[in-house]
Amino acid sequence: MSSFTVMKLAPERLDEAYPLIRAAAHIDQRRWHAYARLLAKRGGGILAVASPDNRIHGIASYRAENTLRHARALIVDAVAAFEFHSRSPIRNKLFEALKGEARRRQCDTLVITATVPREMASAGDSTCPWRSLNFDVETITLVHKLPAQ
Repeated sequence: MSSFTVMKLAPERLDEAYPLIRAAAHIDQRRWHAYARLLAKRGGGILAVASPDNRIHGIASYRAENTLRHARALIVDAVAAFEFHSRSPIRNKLFEALKGEARRRQCDTLVITATVPREMASAGDSTCPWRSLNFDVETITLVHKLPAQ
């Protein structure tokens, strides 16, 4: 795994990362570009994991914000990884890089919005009271408290 590197995604590589984000977020390319511009304007960014041949295998978009529950959080709106192995090496690389970014921005919590696992998305109406109000379960929120340094 050491041959994979994490980098900030340059704007000219947005199209290259688009297939990953399309699979994770189900958005069109125009929305992806608009989102990336807004994210950059607000001080956020996108991390990418690249292989030795410089192909992108994982991405994560982030921004530092306060939430109701977390005063200093790095919000991760999208995580997508093309994994080769069940141990999730690409996702692990992204997670470590996100923790580093959170520390640089003096955040104490990572809040990740992730795609709902298939088994949860296809579960019956009885598992989610919001479904009776015609809401769909699109994502789940994962929280990781960073240890004090």
